[in-house]
Amino acid sequence: MERTVLSLKQEILGPHHPETIAAMGNLADTLGLRGQWVEAERMAREVLSVWLKIDGERHPDRIGAMNTLAFILAERDQWIEAEKIQQEVLALSSDILGRDHPNAIKAMNSLAVTLGNRGRWVEAEAMLRQVLTLRLKILGEQHSKTILTKSQLAITLYKCRRLDESVMMQQEVLALRLKIRGERHPETLLARHNLAATLYDCDQVDNAEQMQRETLALGREILGQQHPRTLDISYNLSLMVYRQNQLEEAETLLQETMELRIAVFGEDHTHTRVPQELLEDIVSKRSHNSIHQYRTHQFLVRE
Repeated sequence: MERTVLSLKQEILGPHHPETIAAMGNLADTLGLRGQWVEAERMAREVLSVWLKIDGERHPDRIGAMNTLAFILAERDQWIEAEKIQQEVLALSSDILGRDHPNAIKAMNSLAVTLGNRGRWVEAEAMLRQVLTLRLKILGEQHSKTILTKSQLAITLYKCRRLDESVMMQQEVLALRLKIRGERHPETLLARHNLAATLYDCDQVDNAEQMQRETLALGREILGQQHPRTLDISYNLSLMVYRQNQLEEAETLLQETMELRIAVFGEDHTHTRVPQELLEDIVSKRSHNSIHQYRTHQFLVRE
């Protein structure tokens, strides 16, 4: 449908008409949501180029197109270029709209996430704290964007191995999501999953395992067996029971999901390779009665 709309607008209005460019931008967004990243990136670059020619570098249309391209690049793990674009978006948005404008705050949040994905957790933490302060002031504690930022900050603290702080913040996130979204909402499941993983790393093994089992049951019921989030929850539970030397259950959990992982993520994705390596380690350990411990962190899921 969107391709048809774009073709009609190109034919009737011309390739450089604002409505034509907007339609091209919408198609780029849709392609990205479908995972067709190569075509989405090509189209997003074309949209950005045309907006620059028509409106100049400080126009909101160009800034919006930059946001779209940065998002696509981030999804393709092209973090260096994504960060460069996001730095410019933040500078322009703050200068034109003001630091407290929702678009400027959103730009700061996106840049902070990219910094984290590049392993620059200290910078990411500082920026997320700024975002959280602004969103608490402007939107309030119970707004979904405020809770999202608090969740992202909690994960950043986890990555910095400041586990006690991370647990406290994740408990706040879970309480808010239970209150606002309810127990069966996907965002609540994500909060439970991340909190369970962090509790385990804080040596609260029994609490973590119980929470992860409950979360896995809910994930299977609400999202389905092959949903990526359900597979992440299942992996974390398998890692927990493995570390407690419950090898048979760990092997069963992993074997149940390997075909699904390949189908969902592909053979070369981290979410397939890491569980496969753990499964091979378990099989080897059971056959040789080894006491070797497989070393890896839990998967915490960013939003």
